[in-house]
Amino acid sequence: MAGNADLQAPIINVQVMAGDSKAGFGEQRILIIAQGSGTNTPKQLIEDIQKNEVVELCGEGSLATRAYSRVRDFNRANEIDIITLEEPVDGLKAQGGFKIIGIAGESKTLNIKVGDDSFLVSVTVPKDQTAENIAVLVKDAINAKDYPFTATIDGTDGTLVLIDFDIAGEVANGITVVAKDRVLGLEFSSIKFTGGAGAYDVDDIFKGITKRYQTVLFDKAMNFDTVEEWLQSRINKSNTVKGGQGITMINGTYSEVKDFANSKNSQTMTVIGNIERMKFNALPILAVAEVGAIRALRLTDGAIIGRYVLDAVEAFGGINKSSLPYHNTPISYDEPTGVIEVEEVQDLNDAGVTLFVPATIGTVLGSVKTLYKVDLSGIEDKTFRYLNAMDTSLAIQEYFYVNSQKKFGQTRATGGDLVEGVSMTNEVSVKAYIVGLYGDLIEMALAQGGQEAIKVFKKNIRVKLDSATGVYSVFAPTPIVSQFRGMNMVVAISYDIKG
Repeated sequence: MAGNADLQAPIINVQVMAGDSKAGFGEQRILIIAQGSGTNTPKQLIEDIQKNEVVELCGEGSLATRAYSRVRDFNRANEIDIITLEEPVDGLKAQGGFKIIGIAGESKTLNIKVGDDSFLVSVTVPKDQTAENIAVLVKDAINAKDYPFTATIDGTDGTLVLIDFDIAGEVANGITVVAKDRVLGLEFSSIKFTGGAGAYDVDDIFKGITKRYQTVLFDKAMNFDTVEEWLQSRINKSNTVKGGQGITMINGTYSEVKDFANSKNSQTMTVIGNIERMKFNALPILAVAEVGAIRALRLTDGAIIGRYVLDAVEAFGGINKSSLPYHNTPISYDEPTGVIEVEEVQDLNDAGVTLFVPATIGTVLGSVKTLYKVDLSGIEDKTFRYLNAMDTSLAIQEYFYVNSQKKFGQTRATGGDLVEGVSMTNEVSVKAYIVGLYGDLIEMALAQGGQEAIKVFKKNIRVKLDSATGVYSVFAPTPIVSQFRGMNMVVAISYDIKG
């Protein structure tokens, strides 16, 4: 019998272990909460839903399915989970309209967008057609589309196309119809969608959810306060990192939107206001799906984001985009027909409202805010007023947490000196490691750099060991990188006058 080579001398033990590398950041996850009509049990979480199953699980034409598709239009990198909601029992559907006056003085294609810029309807208008005949063409064209609308002709006014949103509840209140073309001899006017009513059942909707969602997208199908309370409870949970941001849109007048924002105070919520006098043609769940998709992509390592940033050096995503301003990010929506004053924009921003704004390059995000205004004692606090500040703070929290967990996962703690050759920590070594992590954060453009900033960080950090329990208490105030949001400049011009 041949000898066993494993018995040869000398005996050598060689172990393969992970090196002392730093832990990275968790994958970005998106949670959509919206009306669904498929086979999924309402209020149950669908994890990592795929394109080939979304219609079956969420329902063809449902808002959940449409929101999923909208995210995928802009972001194919990140995992999407969905919670579907049933339409409210005895709920009412919103109704709007599109009125036509006159006789067509030319043959032309009329393009209208119903409820959202993505819902395009094209109608060929022959010359000399009456308003009544054109109304029928518009009605038929709307009904021929796979859009969440049903059109009829008003029984007493043949020039008025009545348009019902197919899904009950408040989700479509405030949307409208926009004519994108002029037709000689015709006038068009839109009637805003109103009348949607009914509450969705959202009791215990987040029960049993353990995953982290950095981006949570919802509209009025979901109760605002329920989402806010859930996200707020996760931001500083013990021994884990669960923080994320809710994003929603509300349609309304300047006063309605401002008053709503002023009534809230939360660093975990971002509200996009769609103001009547600067109205974008947006169905809320689709608008926030686009914003959320772009945000998640920006924070995804290696994602291609060149179309969303102005500087070519920022063309790849990653956690360092947490500190890169969102304002001037291009959005797909057409520019509105009206505008509001700069002072009103600032007033809404101060209330915590985020806006889409017209710009020379089309429609872009304005300052992206949170609803945070005062601390727990009611004193004004500007710390978390911008989404970038929250993104940056959560990234820093995560980096400190995951790397400390990895580094100190199996070590002894001592109030004295370290013993060479064993895995051991004391207050000095822990502080040194935290300072090293701070240096990494500087390189990621998340924390302020420079010798003075490092000195201040070292001076203010506090590490205290409770030897009886082996628990370190660490106080590490970390100055984050902020954003360039404006410039006040005085230009003095001098010149010579020659006689």
